Amino acid sequence: MGHPGMSISKALVLCPTWNRPYCAKRWLKNMFEECSTSEIANITLLNDGGFPETQKVADDYILKDNFFYLEVSKSLGIPSMHNLAIKNFYKEGQYLVICEDDNYFYTPAWLQIVINEMEKDKTIGVIVREVDHYGETKPENIDIQKIKEVDEDALGVFKVISPEAVESMGFMRNIYGRYGHEDHDFIYRIFYSGFKICQISKQAVKCIHGKVDENGEFYSYHNPPEWDSYSRLVKMGLAEEDDIHHKYHKLMANKEIYKYKHRKGESLKEKYFDDNEKFVTIIHSDEKSMRTFK
Repeated sequence: MGHPGMSISKALVLCPTWNRPYCAKRWLKNMFEECSTSEIANITLLNDGGFPETQKVADDYILKDNFFYLEVSKSLGIPSMHNLAIKNFYKEGQYLVICEDDNYFYTPAWLQIVINEMEKDKTIGVIVREVDHYGETKPENIDIQKIKEVDEDALGVFKVISPEAVESMGFMRNIYGRYGHEDHDFIYRIFYSGFKICQISKQAVKCIHGKVDENGEFYSYHNPPEWDSYSRLVKMGLAEEDDIHHKYHKLMANKEIYKYKHRKGESLKEKYFDDNEKFVTIIHSDEKSMRTFK
């Protein structure tokens, strides 16, 4: 099943999810409200582990022209899921949007507004957005005056990456575990390739971890241990304290390497690094379909 001849969307939005169908359902509803047509964005759900309940959520969107879906038979983690999506779905000239399944947006047309600003300044490689954790503030409009240049250590809840930066960087590095510093590493490589990093302060985004009740409200914190932060993994007995420091020091060491390579004029582009294609059980886009959905 596919949609031949579909025009290239301005952006490819990626959302890995791990057995949180309640989050995936709300995220998809929110994203399709914000990006209603394929001209704006291709909305991509990445089912890390092939969970059936998440697949059922995807089934409700499979006939939409701008819905892409990828499922793997075993949990690979965020870097691998992002790379599989970039390899299979990304088209030259697209913006890349990195989200998680508990990110929700209040401002109408937020992506189009951000892309418009990036198109005015091709030196911007990434715009990140600060997050309102559990907050109640719901600004109606993005204040463009609040887009500011920041250093390479500024991270936000989502990232809009320019086509020039995506095509200069290639893929994420899968060297920090299933969930951890891969996004920091990607930002460092973009920054040390000569692009600016910018941020929108406190703009219309909310991040909530949790399950939902019958009214659709979140009521408890929940994050899968396979993707959890190292500090919580240590508390849960699933990692050693040394792992935290080892991975962080590896990130900081790589940051210095990127600085050195930038001064030497060397490319920081990353090639596709593994053979995770063998774990893909379902793939659906405008050009590809390996399985017929319900």
